[in-house]
This record gives sequence, C-alpha cells and structure tokens, in this order.
Amino acid sequence: MERTCGCRYTELLRLPYYDGIRFVIIDPMHNLLLGTAKHMFNKWCEKGILKSQDLAFIQDHIDGIVVPRDVGRIPNKLRGGASGMTADQWKNWTLIYSPYILSKILEKDHYECWMLFVSACSILCGRTISHAKLEDADRMTRRFSAFSFCLARG
Repeated sequence: MERTCGCRYTELLRLPYYDGIRFVIIDPMHNLLLGTAKHMFNKWCEKGILKSQDLAFIQDHIDGIVVPRDVGRIPNKLRGGASGMTADQWKNWTLIYSPYILSKILEKDHYECWMLFVSACSILCGRTISHAKLEDADRMTRRFSAFSFCLARG
C-alpha cells in the first residue's frame, strides 16, 4: 500500500467514519521551522547576507525585548549561527522576532521574500485554520518559493 498510495497502513483506515486526509493534523515543526526557517537563516549566513556583526545585533535586540511568559523560550543562540535551536525557538524567531529585527538588516527584496514565509507560517502554525486561510498560506508559500529561488540565483 505504501508503494502504491504513498501512505502507510493503519487500522484507522478501516473505520468507515475515518478520513485519513481530513482527520490528520499538519505538523509544521519539521518542514517550516526546523526545515525552511533554519535553511534560510543558514543560507543568509553562508552567502554573507547576515554577517557576524548582524548576528550580534540580532541577539542584542532579542535579549532586550520583553515578551509575555507564555511565548516560550527566547532564541539565545543566534549570535553563534543558530545551531542547536529547538523548533519552539525557531517558531519564536520566525513569528515574533524576525519581522521586526530583519527589517533593519535585510535588503528590501530579501525581507519581502521572508515576510511571505512568515505570513504563511503565522497561518499554518495557528490553532485553527479555515479553507480560505489555507489557500492564502498556499499562495504565500508558492510566492515565497519562487521568490527565494530567484534571489538565490541572482
């Protein structure tokens, strides 16, 4: 079944009221946060878009921001290149800190591209999602993908 349909078998599929497509929760942790957000940050560092003084600037600003306790852990490893950050820290970086801090560092086209990703993540990481919002997030991730590809080439 896995080779034919691309999914593993579970006894839940035998239940007449269970819809394996509609009833599965999408987990954005691996793809969006530990995948794309981390990849973009690493690419910016590799290509020199973010330099060591930028990382220090970012960390100093993050350390100075007071957030509610329920926000979770504050990313504290950006100065060293963000290695070892958890998915929760990547989420906080992506959704809370990066829109403010990167607006002061990135060139306009890189920032606009990043904000497409941030906007899609804010929808996809939410507690609930409507079909209309899902379509918005899909549109944003497609634009982000095309835009980031063009920026990487140019």
